[in-house]
Amino acid sequence: MRKVFQSIVRCRGNVGQILTSLVAGIALAACQAGNQSEPVELPPSYYDDPVLGPLPQVSLDSLGEAAGRLEGEADHPDPETFGYDKATGVYTHPVAAPEIEGPRPFMGSLTYIDMEQYSQNVDVVAYYPHLASVGHTYQSVLEFDGRRYMFNGGYPSVQIYDITDPRDLERIPTPEPIDSGIEGDGPLYLRGFFRYVARLDKYYFIQPYSPPYVGFLENKYLDPERVRAIREWPDLKGFRVFEMTAPDEYSLVATVTSDPDGDPAKRPQQGGGCSEFAWDGVSRFMFITCAPTDDYANQPYRSLLYTYGVSAYDMTDPADPVYLSTWHVPGQLLSEEAEFRANPRWNNRASRMGARVMFVPTYPDDGGQYGYVPMGGWGFYVVDISDPSNMTTVGQVDDFPIAVSGNEGDSVYVDVIEETGGHVFFNGYPLVEDCYEPYKDIYSIDINDPANPTVVGTFPRPTPPADAMFTDYCQRRGSFGPKRPGASGRSPQPGTPHPRYAPWSFYNAGMQMFDVSDPANVTIAAYFAPKMMDAEMNWAFGNPTNAVFVEWDRNLIYLFTNHGFYVLSSPLLGDPVFGIPAEDAGIGRPPA
Repeated sequence: MRKVFQSIVRCRGNVGQILTSLVAGIALAACQAGNQSEPVELPPSYYDDPVLGPLPQVSLDSLGEAAGRLEGEADHPDPETFGYDKATGVYTHPVAAPEIEGPRPFMGSLTYIDMEQYSQNVDVVAYYPHLASVGHTYQSVLEFDGRRYMFNGGYPSVQIYDITDPRDLERIPTPEPIDSGIEGDGPLYLRGFFRYVARLDKYYFIQPYSPPYVGFLENKYLDPERVRAIREWPDLKGFRVFEMTAPDEYSLVATVTSDPDGDPAKRPQQGGGCSEFAWDGVSRFMFITCAPTDDYANQPYRSLLYTYGVSAYDMTDPADPVYLSTWHVPGQLLSEEAEFRANPRWNNRASRMGARVMFVPTYPDDGGQYGYVPMGGWGFYVVDISDPSNMTTVGQVDDFPIAVSGNEGDSVYVDVIEETGGHVFFNGYPLVEDCYEPYKDIYSIDINDPANPTVVGTFPRPTPPADAMFTDYCQRRGSFGPKRPGASGRSPQPGTPHPRYAPWSFYNAGMQMFDVSDPANVTIAAYFAPKMMDAEMNWAFGNPTNAVFVEWDRNLIYLFTNHGFYVLSSPLLGDPVFGIPAEDAGIGRPPA
């Protein structure tokens, strides 16, 4: 119990008061089946959650195995049904498996850490041992006074690099956090997604806020302390807007709660806050994933309490965002139980259900009509955003094979729709090590008929080069599968995306660049798989590669790993450009 309490206090200091009363044995009301008006006192090891019901406190080991499998959760697969075939050199993934932390080696796994580097049609321009985070990282690029800066988002704040000449990168000190102006809130760090708004000639960054989940709440069905802490989270649920006057100078200009009550100082607030957004800084409209109320709670995944929809805001004045509407899939709300149970994933305790981020190729004020939303286990959705005050579902693909554990729908590549004859590319990503889960395909989807999007193919599964000491990337250890493409959806990437070549980060397979010119028959055109770790940074073995960012106007690829990041070039994209290109990329005030 002390370990649980201390970890929560470390994550958010003043939530300790919430848990102290719980551990002390506060009497919680519950309704008996025979008499719903008669309260019953639960033992102090229980929390009567309004959605999940009475929750027992169970001691879990490091793999979350002490309580065994929960009802509906996948059991460990029969060893005869998956594994490495030495004769063919191919690993067969399990059809389903529970989500397990840590390594899960199999007969054929490497017994050492592979420190080799593999590449085809890729050159290394530079390598820097800078780490913003070893899990997820997010990148943005802006230009100030004729110099280009990258903001590498980690926790608790970003790292700032002057990348004007990426061969001679300079790290800029991160500024100290500022105060929110609301009593009890924690410090506000330089962290989020960065945009230049040319019509105002101003720089902004937006930071969504939600309670902590993965890494804080391992299993909501068995961890009442953290469930209650999240329900009563004493901080903002929503987003903040900051104005920047220099790469390392910023001030708070707007605090927005996603709680419909509208008071950003209210504590606690409803729902699950906000996660990621689509806004290019040019459009008036921003689309941000939010769970505005406690009703957004039909979520089977054990580490998440809420399920996100997509909220639209008018950003005509970024210092005064105006709420317009929220779109969701029927079945996400508690009042939509029948629709929720119609999805075969509803009780598997492993599928992440809800919006990750809306991908918008063209915004409504520029004539765009559709946004594309990866909804995790709900599938892929086409949404009419022509009227952001009334977003509606147009079509969907909701019959993908169940692929848990792992994230079943996280990204949509929308940057070459016209060039590929009306196609987008949709994928989830792995969550466990050693391929102890179904493989996460990248799906090619024909969207020429928005009401009837159609899967026309899957991307090839990467294989190691012939000179590697393994024949299947699953043998290399860590996670294997697609993460996210170098795409404009989460953050504008300067220049025009290549009409043919598209790079994805691929965990232990590094960066894989695909030729998407024939969407039904995609091929691998280039790759770069770095060493699995660094001897000085050896504590994130499961996530060898986590992100890729592309400067299309300079033909440069940035690959972020557990031991720093690489600056790459490829002859397929063209010669690399060093210095600032003559053509304005729209990511900053042109120099005087």
